[in-house]
Amino acid sequence: MNWWPVAIIGSVLVAVLFDIGVLIWFSRQPRRTDALAQRLERLTNALNLLTDTTEAGLTAVTAELQQIRRNATVMGSEVARASTFDPLRTSRPVLARRIVDAERRGIDIVEIARQESLSETEVRLHLALARRAAAAGDAHHASMSA
Repeated sequence: MNWWPVAIIGSVLVAVLFDIGVLIWFSRQPRRTDALAQRLERLTNALNLLTDTTEAGLTAVTAELQQIRRNATVMGSEVARASTFDPLRTSRPVLARRIVDAERRGIDIVEIARQESLSETEVRLHLALARRAAAAGDAHHASMSA
């Protein structure tokens, strides 16, 4: 029996099967590349959003710092000193006393907050704590005198 025709047909069949396998492999590659392109596009969009958000935040911080600087130069050195954060500048009891005294003088909470470089909520908190301490002190004095 002659093996040459069988070998030729077998090698042609192997070549055809190899070509079919390569075609199938290449046909699946665009899907992988499309998925990779989509992931890369999402990553790019996320990075752009992060960049825009950071830029907007830093612009807002810059504008606020410039506004504080303008207010400090317009109002004089007292406000300039108050607008700089220095933890040793004043103790909390002294600050609370100044806030309570300013409220007793009839100064608006918004103005107190601006003068002390605090938020309105912090000013309200100092006033509430001062009222609580005063009420506790009155109750203590009442129990001592009874």
